Amino acid sequence: MTGIEPASHNFCPLPLRAITDAGDRTYGGTVVSATYRDLFATVATAAGALTGLLFVALSLVPRRASGSGLSVIQQVRAAAAWLAFTNALAVGLFGLVPGTNVGYPALVLGVIGIAFTVAGIRSILASQATSRQQGIGVSSLQS
Repeated sequence: MTGIEPASHNFCPLPLRAITDAGDRTYGGTVVSATYRDLFATVATAAGALTGLLFVALSLVPRRASGSGLSVIQQVRAAAAWLAFTNALAVGLFGLVPGTNVGYPALVLGVIGIAFTVAGIRSILASQATSRQQGIGVSSLQS
């Protein structure tokens, strides 16, 4: 032998027990500790209540013409609020499940949120371009 130790399969310099038993019981792997259980319960409760209030508010709002630019902006705003509340609800509920790593659901919901943002911007820009084209077509027909 050349005196070089073979590479260990454990890439963590500390023993696993030192990471998971850091003085208190861990909750959800190494992402959050058990002290955040009340926070997750509060976040899940508030997100559920706000989601219900959003449904009530959307049912009371009068409808506009579906092709107008303002209608598309209102629809994107309502969908963004719904997505934000349901994301907070989902992360809060995943945080309440013992032994669950909250990081993975939060990552997935974050990617969904970014995709929604891109789709919402695209919808708003497409509706404004359509409104401009319709406005040009109507004004040229009237003259």
